[in-house]
Amino acid sequence: VEGIFHLDRSGRLNDANAALARLLGYASPTDLMAAVNAGLRDDPEPRRSALFTPEQVEALFAALERDGQISGLELRLERTDGTPVWVQLNAWQRRGAGPQGEAARGFHGLITDITARRQALEDLRIHRDHLEEAVRERTAELGEAMQRAEVANQAKSEFLANMSHEIRTPMNVILGMSRLALQGDMTPQQHNYLQKV
Repeated sequence: VEGIFHLDRSGRLNDANAALARLLGYASPTDLMAAVNAGLRDDPEPRRSALFTPEQVEALFAALERDGQISGLELRLERTDGTPVWVQLNAWQRRGAGPQGEAARGFHGLITDITARRQALEDLRIHRDHLEEAVRERTAELGEAMQRAEVANQAKSEFLANMSHEIRTPMNVILGMSRLALQGDMTPQQHNYLQKV
């Protein structure tokens, strides 16, 4: 359900529907308008209304005068209990009926509650950040594992090179001595053993 309202140049709320009142935590549109407009009467320089700050009101009217309308502007408002509510505002000018008729006397606004969508986007951002951190950690772990594997592979290569040398030298002696022994006198069984060596 969309909140609909009419706001004048001073930030005074001229009309609002029940959906907007509920969205901001008021029992009725009358209560909402009374709260907003009472805040304006209490102080000639209003600090804050239930809808917009004076700075926001000025910025909204400047955008309306420049562009003629506002589409999809995301704003953070507060409910009566102080909890934030994110809304999307669409607005268009309401013209005066005086002789010049062109000066914007206020604007009509349509507000949509996007708090759940903003929260979902924030949850998604947090999840994405968590995944990116997990990927960074896993990449670092894989880099360390690759480094350990390279060190182990180098150690294996050195071990095999040393063992090859250590085995080859005695084997050459055994083979050489066996050939010499085969040329001498021996029993057929001894000859068979040396031949197998």
